[in-house]
Amino acid sequence: MSDKSKKHFIENKRTKPLYSISAQFNNRRMPMTMKSITVHQLKKMMDEQQKFQLIDCREEDEYEFCTIGGELIPVGEIEENVEKISRDIPVIVYCHTGMRSARVVAHLQRYHGFPNLFNLTGGIHAWSREIDPSVPQY
Repeated sequence: MSDKSKKHFIENKRTKPLYSISAQFNNRRMPMTMKSITVHQLKKMMDEQQKFQLIDCREEDEYEFCTIGGELIPVGEIEENVEKISRDIPVIVYCHTGMRSARVVAHLQRYHGFPNLFNLTGGIHAWSREIDPSVPQY
């Protein structure tokens, strides 16, 4: 990671830093687009047994409290686990409400060139409200 990117970080309140990337701009001149997916679209993909990777970027205590599956890679551990993220199939990243996962998607797109990432809109909270009320809310 370049020195320039290292100086632009934010501290996740429970873990290591995640380098801050604006969800609107890749750089000052070029707008960045972020693909997203709704909980209903994810449910359909699951029901149809489509091939995709699901990544939960919340913290371990959140994951233990409730989950919709997927591989746990907390925000602060994304950099050291980039090799675990597929480039060949759609990758859906989720968190509690979609904010942390949006930062993760933006970071991976900008610094690692991932073209296949999707942010789960509303995160696990939306999943609990709209798909499966048995998933506890917090």
